[in-house]
Amino acid sequence: MTQDSIYYLVFISATVLMLCAAASMAFIEVFFSIP
Repeated sequence: MTQDSIYYLVFISATVLMLCAAASMAFIEVFFSIP
């Protein structure tokens, strides 16, 4: 593997982690605002 592909994989995984964190935070906000 070249260094560029490693940076690319790190960038993709970081983006996925940010999306998962944002989705879970939004879900928690909606879940606690129902009652």
